[in-house]
Amino acid sequence: KVDRKCDAYMGMQDVVKKWTVFCPLVGELRDPAMRSRHWTQLIDLCKKSIVVSPDILLRDMWNLELHKFSEAVEDTADQAKQESKMEITIKKISAEWSGVEFQFDPHKGNPEVQLMKLPDDKVEMLEEHQVQVQNMFA
Repeated sequence: KVDRKCDAYMGMQDVVKKWTVFCPLVGELRDPAMRSRHWTQLIDLCKKSIVVSPDILLRDMWNLELHKFSEAVEDTADQAKQESKMEITIKKISAEWSGVEFQFDPHKGNPEVQLMKLPDDKVEMLEEHQVQVQNMFA
């Protein structure tokens, strides 16, 4: 029979509880969206000092005591994922606009003034991209 009030049992139970919180956090932090700015945010939160590299050890992550800040860690990982999505969208929009050539026509009343024109399909693309960028800020 196991004595559940024994110090060894209580200690192991505490460690197992911490690991059940810690393991999913490690999975979140392995996401490629995590940048150095996100790690800096977590290190500042934990008030610990570690060097983050692709070779980071599980022991070093455990020593950050992330289980104490699980909600903040999840928020930071979610923020990293959202920022990554935004970066991808912005790169896509930039790539599409890099090849667009604007047309310039002289103004009827003053031929020295040039009016910029876009083909209709590019105006539609502009409107779609405006909506995408607005959604990023929502």
